[in-house]
Amino acid sequence: MGSAEMASTEPPAFDPNLVPWAPPNGNYGHYALHCHCGAIRWNMKLSPPLYAEELTPEHRERYTVSECMCSYCIRNGVLAVHPFVKDVEWTRGLEHRVLYLTAAKENPLWICGKCHCLLGADLTTLFTTFGVPEDQQRCTMNMRMLKDFDPKKLVIRPMMVSRDMGQPTYYVGQRDQDQPSIKAPISKETTQLSITIRSGILRLTYAPDTNIHDALTQSIRRRTMAQPPPDQPKGIKRTILQTLPIPELPGWESRLVLLEYPPGFKAPLHNHPRPATGYVLEGSVVSLWQGGELESYAAGDSFVDLGETVHLRSENASTTGWLRMVMSYVIEVGEPNVVPL
Repeated sequence: MGSAEMASTEPPAFDPNLVPWAPPNGNYGHYALHCHCGAIRWNMKLSPPLYAEELTPEHRERYTVSECMCSYCIRNGVLAVHPFVKDVEWTRGLEHRVLYLTAAKENPLWICGKCHCLLGADLTTLFTTFGVPEDQQRCTMNMRMLKDFDPKKLVIRPMMVSRDMGQPTYYVGQRDQDQPSIKAPISKETTQLSITIRSGILRLTYAPDTNIHDALTQSIRRRTMAQPPPDQPKGIKRTILQTLPIPELPGWESRLVLLEYPPGFKAPLHNHPRPATGYVLEGSVVSLWQGGELESYAAGDSFVDLGETVHLRSENASTTGWLRMVMSYVIEVGEPNVVPL
């Protein structure tokens, strides 16, 4: 049953079924990459490989490149893969690599400081948060940096989950004075960083050898994690009970989700990319789809959530008891269950 479900402020358990990469299959492709000006160059190996000519009779899988749909990447045309960090070798110009921080993902993007190409992203904070061992941690690489880049030779799909990430914690405003900037050193020992965030100006004072990304991440979390994001409904609980890949449909999965509405909860206007089958465990739900009639389902009833149809009403009929439902989806890996309108 649709709703713009609110995620817990606690980080979810790392689930390999929800990540935008396939596990290595033993067949590796080796690739050379460089920025536009050539100041930064590196090599990478990746499994499964990117190109059709790299397949073998035993290994017919190709790596699916993700077209990131977040606010930043969609403006830069990023085509992302996620190799293991240990499988990336920087061969030239690492001193020209600079960082750009976006709080939406809480990891720094790698930019060439000379030609300003977006090279990829450091995912260390993300993987460390989920407790992934260091030798299994991955990074992001922009495939537009491939030597002899040709998008027609790649398998590319939109990474829809990034579209539903919500607003970034801090952002570049319309005025020059709103833009993030590093101020001049206060002294030889300290520097101040000022960034515009939703709740005002965040200022950090740090020593030159401080890990700025870590310091910034912790400060923003202290300012923003006390309450849920403003574009999420309060009180709803969403728990992914199970995800299973579908061997006959590469890139798709079955997803079982528990939804819990508090007393009197009314979901905001939304729709669903894919239809789903629902079952009411407890309570009663009121539902209305665009072009349809008002319906009510009680404990023990099953129903269908429509795909690509505006869900006008999804409400807990009780003002005293909780509503609990189980939803079953067949959906693309990484695709959101619900899209707020």
